[in-house]
Amino acid sequence: QKPEPKFVSVDSFSRTGGGKGVHATIRGNEWDVALDETAGSWVCANADFARSVSVEQGQYARLCFEMNRLPDGDGNFHDHATPQFRLCGRDESGKIVFGDWRVPMRKRGGWAFRTDGDPETWEPVCVELDAKSLPGEMRQVIAIAVQFQMMPAEHSGLAFRGIRLEEAVGE
Repeated sequence: QKPEPKFVSVDSFSRTGGGKGVHATIRGNEWDVALDETAGSWVCANADFARSVSVEQGQYARLCFEMNRLPDGDGNFHDHATPQFRLCGRDESGKIVFGDWRVPMRKRGGWAFRTDGDPETWEPVCVELDAKSLPGEMRQVIAIAVQFQMMPAEHSGLAFRGIRLEEAVGE
């Protein structure tokens, strides 16, 4: 039996931001990224961690969380653009370091991850990390960002909770 991975959780955020049409908020350990009708393709949102996460090269294999759809301004749930994620951090000297964008993929079929149509359920998501998405010079992870690819005309935002970095186990 494979042992459970060790992980470090991001249990609180200090602030959020985003581009045109993004309304990001924090509710406890949940990061909500609501999108209004002016949000277009490739718009981004970010959330700064209240406490940074120390990292060493190759220490973490996955970024995991739960994801759910948010309603639009009229309370309707629509499809969402494909989200991609990146970690932001600092090197030993304090210089900002960005990881590459990563799209969460389904294990079978290779299609980009989508939430289901039920706003009551949360979908588990894991994004594989490598030397480009978690660069070797990064010593502290300080934030997460999401970018929405190819926005549909009618769209919903997304909510995220349970964000954690999982260590590699027997890999």
